[in-house]
Formats: sequence, C-alpha cells, structure tokens
Amino acid sequence: MTSSQHDLSPVNFLAPILSLREEDLGTLSILSVAYPAANVDVSTPGKTLAPAELVPLKGAAGLLPHVRCSAGLKDDASYHLAFFDPDAPEDPTKNGPFGDWQWLVLGLTKGDLTNDDPGDQAKTFVANQVMAHDGPNPPAGEAKHRYVLVLFEGVGEVSKPAGAPKSWLFKKFVDENKSSLRPVGLNFYFAEQ
Repeated sequence: MTSSQHDLSPVNFLAPILSLREEDLGTLSILSVAYPAANVDVSTPGKTLAPAELVPLKGAAGLLPHVRCSAGLKDDASYHLAFFDPDAPEDPTKNGPFGDWQWLVLGLTKGDLTNDDPGDQAKTFVANQVMAHDGPNPPAGEAKHRYVLVLFEGVGEVSKPAGAPKSWLFKKFVDENKSSLRPVGLNFYFAEQ
C-alpha cells in the first residue's frame, strides 16, 4: 500500500529533508509497524497511542516493533531504518539520552523486512542496530509527539552519525548521507502521556 491513501500532512516536514516534494511522500510505501508482544498495531499512519498502550513500549527496555515493508524492495539492496521523534525538545539537556532518535538500524535486507516472524526479525534488527531501540516516551504534559519511521534503500556507503547518540539528529544524518539514501517507506504515529 502506498502512502497516497493516507493523510500525511503531519509529516510534510519530511519532504525537503528527503529531497522530495510533499506530493511525492504519497509514493512511498507504508511500513507495517506493530508491537506484537504488547498487542499494539500502529500500521495505520497517524494513529494515536493511548497512555496505557505506551507503558510496555517506553524507553530502551521497551519492546521492539515488528516492521514490514512489502512493496518495491529489491533482492540485492541494503536497507536502513530510522525511527525518530521530531517533537523532541531542541535543548539536548531535556530530550533524553538519544536526542531526537529512537532507533537506527543499518544494513537490512529485503528478507529482513518481509519476515513474518517478529522474534526472528528482532534478532536481526538488534544485530544491525547502530543505536539501541528507545521506545516512545513523550514527556508528560506536552502536546502529542510524532514518532516517525523512515525506510531508506542504500545506494552508496552510509556513514553512521558521529559523536554521542544524544547529539544525533535525523536531518543531519540524512544531509550527511544524501547521495547514499533513497527513501522507500514511512509510517508515523502519535503518542502523549
């Protein structure tokens, strides 16, 4: 399913970062995203998680999502998954240990992204993660936060962000790897406490 069938206006800010026009966001595949161990499915873009749904997903000890992409993947390509919170405070002293990042996984294959077994996929994702998963955990009392997953096809060497994860920013990662990343899928959900 392509994203043109969904309201993507909450993530229109991604278009210039990804070197796309807003209407081109609709050509990307929608990632299927679920947290099976918590019985939480966020495959429909723009879903809002209730506070009770967040409890098992919070923080680095949170459950890994099962992420699938069924459209347009190539057998011989390498894929990279970025998960971030664009609403994290810009002040690094307030945005937790990982800046706006929630997770970064490099070097996935089509087989990894079409795997129907969440446990098997989790092992592969953990083995390839550059930054450990940090589940959604918006600060209490703030407006809803958007949690965004973007899947890239690697079309060249991808450099992981430099420095401590707290200083990593999604936009900077994309800018530094602009010629090596081609966006192919996305999804997002909202969460608040």
